Amino acid sequence: MAQKPIQIFRETPPHKSMDFFFLKEEGLQMVQELSGKVWTDYNTHDPGVTILEQLCYALADLGFRTDFSIQDLLNARGKGRRQALNNTFYDASEILPTNPVTIEDYRRLIIDRVNGVKNAWVEPVRDHLQGIKGLYRILLQVSDSARQPQRLQAIKREVYALFAAHRNLCEDLEAIEVLDVDKIIIYTDLDISSDVVAEEVLAEILFKLEEHLTPSIQYHTIDELLEEGYAIEEIFDGPVPVHGIIKKEDLKAMKREVYISKIIEIISDIEGVRRINYFRVEKDGFPVEGDVIRIAEKTYPVLDMDTIDARWKTDAYPIRFQRGSLNYDLDLNTASQLLYSLYARYKKGYQMKMLYNEKDYPSVLKEDDIKRYYSVQNTFPVTYGLSPFGLPNSVRPTRERLGMIKQLRGYLSFFEQMMANYLAQLGNVKKFFSLDSDLDRSYFSQLPENMPEMQYILKGKDNEARLKKLEETVAEFDPFVERRNRLLDHLLARFGERFTTDFLLKVSQYVGYDMSEGEAKSPEHELVNAKLEFLRNYVDISRNRSRGFNYMALYNVIYEQELEWAELFEPLIKQYKEEAERDLIRQQYKQLRENYPLRQHQRDAFSMALNYRDPADVAKEQTKKMLKDLDLPETLTEAIAETNLKFTKKMLELLETEVAGLERRVCLLLNLNQGGNESLVRIFDEETHLEEVDNFHDLIQLESPMLPEGYIDLDVELERLEKIEKGEDPGPAPERLPETLDYRSKFIFRAQDMDELIQDLLANGIFSYNYLALLEERDGEEIYSVYYKGNLDLGCVKIREYSSILAAQVELEKLIKFFARINHQTEGMHVVEHILLRPQAQDRHAFRLVNDQDRPLLESYEFGAFDEQRNLSNQLDLLASKKDNFIIETLEDGESYQVVLQEYNRKIARCPEIFYTQEGAKEQIDDIVAYVYSFKSGAIPLQSNIQFFLEERPNLDVRHDFYSLDMSIILPAWPSRFQNEDFQDLMHAVFTINAPAHININFYYLDINEMKAFEEKYFAWLEERNAVEAQQPELDNMAMEVVAELQKLEQN
Repeated sequence: MAQKPIQIFRETPPHKSMDFFFLKEEGLQMVQELSGKVWTDYNTHDPGVTILEQLCYALADLGFRTDFSIQDLLNARGKGRRQALNNTFYDASEILPTNPVTIEDYRRLIIDRVNGVKNAWVEPVRDHLQGIKGLYRILLQVSDSARQPQRLQAIKREVYALFAAHRNLCEDLEAIEVLDVDKIIIYTDLDISSDVVAEEVLAEILFKLEEHLTPSIQYHTIDELLEEGYAIEEIFDGPVPVHGIIKKEDLKAMKREVYISKIIEIISDIEGVRRINYFRVEKDGFPVEGDVIRIAEKTYPVLDMDTIDARWKTDAYPIRFQRGSLNYDLDLNTASQLLYSLYARYKKGYQMKMLYNEKDYPSVLKEDDIKRYYSVQNTFPVTYGLSPFGLPNSVRPTRERLGMIKQLRGYLSFFEQMMANYLAQLGNVKKFFSLDSDLDRSYFSQLPENMPEMQYILKGKDNEARLKKLEETVAEFDPFVERRNRLLDHLLARFGERFTTDFLLKVSQYVGYDMSEGEAKSPEHELVNAKLEFLRNYVDISRNRSRGFNYMALYNVIYEQELEWAELFEPLIKQYKEEAERDLIRQQYKQLRENYPLRQHQRDAFSMALNYRDPADVAKEQTKKMLKDLDLPETLTEAIAETNLKFTKKMLELLETEVAGLERRVCLLLNLNQGGNESLVRIFDEETHLEEVDNFHDLIQLESPMLPEGYIDLDVELERLEKIEKGEDPGPAPERLPETLDYRSKFIFRAQDMDELIQDLLANGIFSYNYLALLEERDGEEIYSVYYKGNLDLGCVKIREYSSILAAQVELEKLIKFFARINHQTEGMHVVEHILLRPQAQDRHAFRLVNDQDRPLLESYEFGAFDEQRNLSNQLDLLASKKDNFIIETLEDGESYQVVLQEYNRKIARCPEIFYTQEGAKEQIDDIVAYVYSFKSGAIPLQSNIQFFLEERPNLDVRHDFYSLDMSIILPAWPSRFQNEDFQDLMHAVFTINAPAHININFYYLDINEMKAFEEKYFAWLEERNAVEAQQPELDNMAMEVVAELQKLEQN
């Protein structure tokens, strides 16, 4: 049989744009259609066909480069270091994870993030006394090494902070409880095969029973789960994994009962166990009857059968082995080692940080390789003389021939420029898809620099001038803003998002100037910037769209600073050898903490955030002043001041940025100011100054609208001006009352009150057509008077005087920008979650000793926990039977007295009756001592006459579901857009669409005085809510004041 010859088959190009023969055929067909009457020779030797072939070859090269993968195009290497990607093509580990949504998500978050937690269960609180919905209780199973009191406290604090940082809107944590162990001992005699090792069987029994009682949580890598068939969206469904991915199916429910039959089944299935001769289970020292082992509340089951426990000797270990009739002597140490080897093999007892967050997409391409254009003139046959080497030696370069070559170069330059621009567009595709706000074009161009003798064909002194002219020409035909908007809409649509473009453009006139750049921009530009900002923050606002604000963010910062301050003193202490010198440094540190406790530091930072634009210098100087009396080394003083400055800046940043995810999302969708927890009325405070502009009260003066001076009839005045322009007699100027106000120092506006004026100025004062400058004469001096026509039915009222029209125009422009800045800076909101305002203080108790007539003799000196008060009341029969334990206190008025019972200077109880003479107080002491002493000989104990009662708290009559899944949006009524009813409707719709469906939202618009009153109470509560150690009942009292404000708004 003849051998089949080897052939090389031609590979068909994957796209027509890369197929030279297809392009040539298409080109010839078009040439025939367009010029078939005058051009009939289409053979290869024809120059026209040669030109077509060269262009088709160049087009095929363009097609080849266009076929590069989008990943390579977007990540092509530039000159120098590769820049980070600035687009919306996010990695799966960035875009897919979410803030916890389900109970399982919270469990995975806690187990993964908190060291020392082996398992966690999150339960909704269904038995709250006030019926509040949205509360959770967390139950923790911690490792044995974490059971020390201090470590448990640290774990609780970490879990609390973690939940606060990831909690959803209108949800909160009610309690964290650490589960105790419920110990089980299994006594059994097992008959095993002769071919197994008893220690191995024991290790496997203990391992499998432990897995049954308390299943361990395993961590997995992305590759492991992909191999098991999980989709990438399943792997990253939930919070971002830090140490590994936990499967949802591994999160078992808490065991409330264990079946003995199941334990027997597990033991019987182990290889080598032939028969169970004896079996008994003990719990709490008693045998378990029946098949069910009940697990106590708030505990989890464990085997109390450690192989290295000192209680167990080899012959006394609960599990014994036999081979037939022979007993087997266990080596418990060997069994222990085998057990730990099983742990190491099947359980990941260690946690390793995942490294998938490092974004690295290497590209085989360079930007220059994509954009570089190679002129087609270099590939023409040499006969054409187009290459840099010119005509061949065999051809005489006549003037006519050289002219023809130039004509052909000029003809080809049109095609070359188009192809060079195409490659420039392809090479800049990553810029086109980028989120760079400095991008100012959507069409890119470049010169065909590789084109021979380009300088003789294209105009311009040099390539730089030619390129500039080219870019200017291309820019004339580049509808950049419209194309950029459409591209951003496409990128938004990839995430299922959209902007209400038409409406936002419609109400854009209410915004005024873009104050971030200091100059006006078109509404379309503003919309582009809004979409860019939304996409830049999309990972956060998508992942955390339903997350509430983190009220423990400041606590974490302060706690970090406490540790860092302590670390600053440690090296200083070690420098000294004498213990007395070391004690001095320790005393200085103690004094520092006493003089400037954490709560005070936090209060100062909170105050700075509300009252200073740049509090950095204030924080540093304040720290140095605080340290002045401690006589510390200068280097240490400077280090502490720097630390304080660093953490103060961090706290201020948190105050500005730590807001609910819904608030941030809505602000980005509506292009609103994201002010964080800032005051919306601070700008109107007489003591607050804005950047680059004067204080509001330095610029604006309010006068009564009843003053007639400075008023003109606008229609009459415009009619007079029209006559003057036509050269006609305007007639006498209307008489006005003499002016008594100084119009040269401030703008003088008229209104009933400041609220009314501000609303009018922000709605109408941002438009230049509401101002009119007129030339007037007073006392022989020419002045330009500026008039303002607002919407307060006052006509056209004078507001300022200038000596020149130029000064009037400049100052009016500044005023309009000032009002636009106020509009921008006060377009904010306060999102108040009602559940955070719920009463949270523990009930405080007190006791009362009454006589036989039920008249109170003694009461607790102060309220406290019930157990504490009960212990104090149990001491009354001993303490109150001795006169020496009583004192008489003089009250503040200096004229009345009170009887107090004390023990070692600690005040325990007092008589509720007030006395106006010391004799009366002494008689009362005698009566109390006699009454208490009378119980010593009787059969009835004194405790029978002791009553307990709760501290009364102020209580508001709120609707039954006020705290449950309810929130209020507090908005300012004065910004221009917020006065527009259509915009209000849009804002309400955006909130409703983006908020969780089960949450009720209330909207309230407050004027300046109402906002001041609300913020005073809201910020006081917010400061205490963020405090390192929130004080009770102060926190609840402040919350009730905020609730009272919300109820007032609700009723109105």
